[in-house]
Amino acid sequence: MNNRRTNLTKLCECAIMLALATALSYVVLWEMPQGGTVTLMSMLPILIVGYKNGLGWGLGTGLAFSLIQLLQGLSNFSYCQTAGAVIICTLFDYIIPFTVLGAVALFRPLDRKRHMLGFYVGTGTVIFIRFVCHFISGVTIWKQLAPEGMGPWLYSFVYQITYLLPELALVLIGGALIFDSHARRILGIDRDYANRKASASDNKEDKSEK
Repeated sequence: MNNRRTNLTKLCECAIMLALATALSYVVLWEMPQGGTVTLMSMLPILIVGYKNGLGWGLGTGLAFSLIQLLQGLSNFSYCQTAGAVIICTLFDYIIPFTVLGAVALFRPLDRKRHMLGFYVGTGTVIFIRFVCHFISGVTIWKQLAPEGMGPWLYSFVYQITYLLPELALVLIGGALIFDSHARRILGIDRDYANRKASASDNKEDKSEK
């Protein structure tokens, strides 16, 4: 019964964070000419729910967010001239880069004192993976949009870093404000740390008894 209630709570949290991320994705601070935007920390809710609830919940919420982003960017598929280009665009512009945001859970330490470091390292890592995905898409699909005299590799690198770097900075600032305030108690992050530590201790005791 407790597990069912816990899962229901996590499901509600994921739904709320997904809705918040979607709403924030419409608050565009800066938009690139061929797609890619700096938003009001739209990735942050997905990162928080993954960091708090674990890998499975994070990846699931990230996948749902990726599908919403795909629906928002359907017009971009007009540039895809082949079935292969459609597949690459689907996977490397949407599904993989947004789903992987939930993998920030892998960087959550058991020690509560290092929670911010874990969040920073995890956030930087998953957003770097997102950059790599968009970079691959850039050098395969969007290379024809490179200015004359600029190679597709350099064009894709400069293009992706131009909007992802400010987005990363905003997310890290937002994360710092949350983890350095009472908001982390409201989100239940401190409580989850205590539960995880107790669970890890119980597992260690069970193994030692065996």
